[in-house]
Amino acid sequence: MSLFIYAFKRFIFSIPIVVLISILCFGIIQLPPGDYADAYAALAASTGGGTVSKEYIDQLRERYGLDQPFWVQYWKWVKGFPSGDFGIAMSLQGTPVVDLLKERLPMTLFLNFSALIFALMIALPIGLYSATHKYSILDYILTLIAFIGIAIPGFILAVLIIAISIFYFDSAYIGRLYSNEFIGKEWNYDKIIDFLKHLPVPIIAIGIAQTSNTMRIMRGNMLDVLKQPFIQTARSKGLSENAVNWKHAARIAINPIISRIGVYLPEIIATEMLVSIVLNLNTIGPLFYDSLISQDMYLAGTILLVISASVSHDLIKRVYYPEISEKGELIAARISAFFAVCIAGYFGINPPGFVAAVVALAFGLAAASFFPAIVMGIFYKQMNKQGAIAGMLVGISLMVYYMLKFKFNFFGGGSADDYWFGISPEGFGSVAMVVNFVISYIVMKFTSPTPEKIKKIVDNIRIPEHE
Repeated sequence: MSLFIYAFKRFIFSIPIVVLISILCFGIIQLPPGDYADAYAALAASTGGGTVSKEYIDQLRERYGLDQPFWVQYWKWVKGFPSGDFGIAMSLQGTPVVDLLKERLPMTLFLNFSALIFALMIALPIGLYSATHKYSILDYILTLIAFIGIAIPGFILAVLIIAISIFYFDSAYIGRLYSNEFIGKEWNYDKIIDFLKHLPVPIIAIGIAQTSNTMRIMRGNMLDVLKQPFIQTARSKGLSENAVNWKHAARIAINPIISRIGVYLPEIIATEMLVSIVLNLNTIGPLFYDSLISQDMYLAGTILLVISASVSHDLIKRVYYPEISEKGELIAARISAFFAVCIAGYFGINPPGFVAAVVALAFGLAAASFFPAIVMGIFYKQMNKQGAIAGMLVGISLMVYYMLKFKFNFFGGGSADDYWFGISPEGFGSVAMVVNFVISYIVMKFTSPTPEKIKKIVDNIRIPEHE
């Protein structure tokens, strides 16, 4: 009975949150200047369709209620929610939004869960092997691959897979989820086989980050479990090492990973949307992107509302304030949802090119500053603080100078013809990273060696020890 009351109370509390999020989502779509009619006219002009008359623009606004106040448009959208009516997709000739969700949402969920299963199937045995063969050559190789997989965003990996597959393997199963001859046709044996041939690329691109992350977690969990007394007892009874590892240790080590599946899903969903846009998959991602470009408020608002439903409390609950109450957790969730939507709105106002440039520069700054220190701190115990600090200062200074000079015209500015080695500011982070590595190593050689205490801390990071 108490469980029922708890669930009922959470349901009641969620209603005002959904209402607030729906208002914010609907408002975000209308933040950019203009509306769907203006976007339609601009698209027609850019694609050679000619100039759209003012009379036709006014007709579009009247047809879709774009000339009405914000609250009138919002009420027109939400009043159909109880009956499953989310409005019509203006950019798709008045197609009901619910029909588009029915068409694309199942495939979106299938890809998300497939990527999750892929991550678990690959990561768990690899993590177990890496733990049982710690400090071996293969363990170091797997660890390096895991860090690379964690560092590379899914959409960038999708682009790399496309390039490698096309230019080196001449693969015909890149992009979309099935070949052109099966578009609009019923599912049959041939279409299923074709679908399965297209499936590996998006699954790998979506799930690779979680695969790498889960592998590292499984390795750490196994190393902790293998030190437990019951493992020693099992060995003393004469059980084989495989039986100890798989039947006893692995069952305990996997439990924290299973409990984190709820945390993995939002991350996978976000990655899937970006990968789907790159690969032009028949999922929610490209549909959401096109609706934002065309300022289709009903379609984009509905998709954004569905996405906003997945909010995680783990960062506050487990890291910053483990003693937080249910009421405090609920308030924190509301505040975090509000700010998340506001940030999304800010970036929604700016054109996609701006967002892409910001992401590229952010990765460049991270590569030029923190990445070498982290890598050398973990894999090269001789690295000292003097070398790491010197490398970080030189790397980030070089990256900031290059970015300010060629991106913001400081220090005399310059054009693309003046780029060093022909590299743009968005890609210069890799050069600054190499400089960071070199400076760190040189300074390390001419300064005091790393204290043994610090080396033990690094070892403890690699393999956590119980106090």
